[in-house]
Amino acid sequence: MNKLIFIGAVLLVGCSSEYVPPAQRLPPVPAEIMIPPCKLLLPSHNADEDLAIDVQNAECTRQLRLKVYRLQDWIKNVTQK
Repeated sequence: MNKLIFIGAVLLVGCSSEYVPPAQRLPPVPAEIMIPPCKLLLPSHNADEDLAIDVQNAECTRQLRLKVYRLQDWIKNVTQK
């Protein structure tokens, strides 16, 4: 009888999971970085509209590049702590 209890205890202990370290808590990502990027517009056949679209696309590209730099900076600051 004692052997059965011992074997049962060994089986239960052997089935337990291994130690898992607690998950690292990351600081929240700033909301301005998580906003979806603007969409680039396709060129138009009208020259005046095309110029306006080029200006909008340049501004959109600038904003996207700024978001990428901010996200890279956030990642760098989080991983260096």
